[in-house]
Amino acid sequence: MEARGFEPLSKNTYPLINKELTVTQKTCLASGLAVLLQAYPELANLIDFWPKLPDHVKLAIQALIQRCIK
Repeated sequence: MEARGFEPLSKNTYPLINKELTVTQKTCLASGLAVLLQAYPELANLIDFWPKLPDHVKLAIQALIQRCIK
Protein backbone atom coordinates (compact mmCIF):
# COMPACT_ATOMS: atom_id res chain seq x y z
CA MET A 1 0.00 0.00 0.00
CA GLU A 2 1.32 3.44 -0.88
CA ALA A 3 1.74 5.91 2.00
CA ARG A 4 -0.80 8.72 1.67
CA GLY A 5 -0.27 10.89 4.71
CA PHE A 6 -0.61 9.71 8.29
CA GLU A 7 -0.32 6.00 7.61
CA PRO A 8 2.88 4.52 9.06
CA LEU A 9 5.40 3.26 6.52
CA SER A 10 5.68 -0.01 8.42
CA LYS A 11 3.46 -1.75 10.92
CA ASN A 12 4.33 -0.85 14.49
CA THR A 13 4.45 -4.05 16.52
CA TYR A 14 5.14 -2.26 19.81
CA PRO A 15 2.03 -1.43 21.84
CA LEU A 16 1.74 2.14 23.14
CA ILE A 17 0.26 1.11 26.47
CA ASN A 18 2.17 2.53 29.45
CA LYS A 19 4.79 4.22 27.27
CA GLU A 20 6.15 7.61 28.31
CA LEU A 21 6.02 10.39 25.75
CA THR A 22 9.31 12.03 24.91
CA VAL A 23 9.71 15.79 25.22
CA THR A 24 9.47 16.07 21.44
CA GLN A 25 6.29 13.99 21.33
CA LYS A 26 4.76 16.08 24.13
CA THR A 27 5.64 19.27 22.28
CA CYS A 28 4.11 17.97 19.03
CA LEU A 29 1.00 16.82 20.86
CA ALA A 30 0.62 20.17 22.63
CA SER A 31 1.14 22.08 19.38
CA GLY A 32 -1.41 19.95 17.55
CA LEU A 33 -3.91 20.35 20.37
CA ALA A 34 -3.41 24.13 20.37
CA VAL A 35 -4.13 24.25 16.62
CA LEU A 36 -7.26 22.12 17.04
CA LEU A 37 -8.52 24.27 19.91
CA GLN A 38 -8.09 27.41 17.84
CA ALA A 39 -10.09 25.86 15.02
CA TYR A 40 -12.68 24.22 17.30
CA PRO A 41 -12.87 26.11 20.62
CA GLU A 42 -15.82 23.98 21.77
CA LEU A 43 -13.38 21.09 22.23
CA ALA A 44 -11.93 22.88 25.25
CA ASN A 45 -15.06 22.06 27.29
CA LEU A 46 -14.90 18.42 26.29
CA ILE A 47 -11.22 18.21 27.22
CA ASP A 48 -11.76 20.02 30.53
CA PHE A 49 -14.71 17.88 31.59
CA TRP A 50 -13.62 14.51 30.16
CA PRO A 51 -12.11 13.21 33.45
CA LYS A 52 -15.31 14.17 35.30
CA LEU A 53 -17.73 12.55 32.84
CA PRO A 54 -19.34 9.24 33.83
CA ASP A 55 -18.12 6.23 31.90
CA HIS A 56 -21.46 5.77 30.11
CA VAL A 57 -21.24 9.31 28.72
CA LYS A 58 -17.65 8.76 27.55
CA LEU A 59 -18.72 5.53 25.86
CA ALA A 60 -21.65 7.27 24.19
CA ILE A 61 -19.39 10.03 22.83
CA GLN A 62 -16.90 7.45 21.55
CA ALA A 63 -19.72 5.46 19.91
CA LEU A 64 -21.02 8.59 18.16
CA ILE A 65 -17.55 9.34 16.83
CA GLN A 66 -17.10 5.76 15.59
CA ARG A 67 -20.43 5.93 13.74
CA CYS A 68 -19.36 9.18 12.05
CA ILE A 69 -16.00 7.86 10.83
CA LYS A 70 -17.34 4.65 9.34
